[in-house]
Amino acid sequence: MDCPNSKRRAAAAAAAAGPGFPEDAILEILARVPARSIHRFMCVSRRWRDLIADPLHRRRFPQTLEGFFFSDAEGSFFAGMPGIPAPLFDRRFSFLTKLPGNDSGIRLLHSCNGLLLFGHGAGYVVCNPATEQWVAVPGPGAGGCPSSAAPTYIVVSDGPAASLCFHLIHLWQKGPYVVEVLTRWMESMGIVHNAFVDGMLHFTVFHHDMGKYLIVGLDWEGTTCRVMSWPDKHGLTGLFLGRSQGRLYCMTACQEDKFFNQTGISIWVLQNPGAEAECVPGAEAEWVLKHNVNFLKLFGQRECRVHVDYDVVSIHPDFNLVFFVQHGSRKLIAYDMDNEKVYDLRTIRQTYGLCTPYVPCYSELSVLANKY
Repeated sequence: MDCPNSKRRAAAAAAAAGPGFPEDAILEILARVPARSIHRFMCVSRRWRDLIADPLHRRRFPQTLEGFFFSDAEGSFFAGMPGIPAPLFDRRFSFLTKLPGNDSGIRLLHSCNGLLLFGHGAGYVVCNPATEQWVAVPGPGAGGCPSSAAPTYIVVSDGPAASLCFHLIHLWQKGPYVVEVLTRWMESMGIVHNAFVDGMLHFTVFHHDMGKYLIVGLDWEGTTCRVMSWPDKHGLTGLFLGRSQGRLYCMTACQEDKFFNQTGISIWVLQNPGAEAECVPGAEAEWVLKHNVNFLKLFGQRECRVHVDYDVVSIHPDFNLVFFVQHGSRKLIAYDMDNEKVYDLRTIRQTYGLCTPYVPCYSELSVLANKY
């Protein structure tokens, strides 16, 4: 999604800046352009690359994906994006060592807009690794402790840094279609995969009576605002739900025969968010097919099984890039929809329980009361 006119003018001014252009003026212009333009301007010259990569300057610019946090039995580890300067945070989270009762350890659960959510005992810890701020959040009560059976994730509101707040929604499914939501102090959240778009948290639930998965959107109060079908009509091949360039994306598996052999992935974008009927299970949504790619191109084999051979882990927030983990080779790979190329990014550990993207936030937030 293109930037507004003011940002287009800023990008044009930055591109026109010659070698003698004052450094302060260049930095002021770069602070006004979108994150995807910052990435491109690093290729203008060595001087521009060094200006953008400087840690003192990077905090002023719009931020984009810097890498992924993985968690396993040994803790969590960070995998950075190639070509992106090393992130400016303590990867061991030593600033959280003074948490009360930290002997039990912390477990990474999710991330959103620069904030990380950890499980800690029967409650949670929300922290910003870029500023080393954090706050403890009580658990949802009996039967609601952090667990894989009833997961909790973090959603961070969009807008100016001064007004940013986070919500945790702890929810679970009850009966054929009822989703109960337990909301506490500044809490809200969903089920993997999920995406916060148009002021609503979107996630998937399985409708037992209909025998298929549906996409449900909740507002801040946890009220069901939008219910829609997956674009494959059957609701049985949904692989991923995420946000990119301000829109809701989903991915489904391609099935070429009656035996449901899966040979590729279809990538869809929600064209008109207001087109679906509200609170109607299975309402038709205006999904537009953006791209198809087969497994032979992605992984070098004709057929693959999700969670066995591969997983879709993320879509880039600013570019047409999709990220996968190929389990056999333990490779984190990226697929570029624009040039239809596959890139090997790095090898990861043998096993992992969670992969969540990280976009830094260098603003200090008043909702995170503690700092060490």
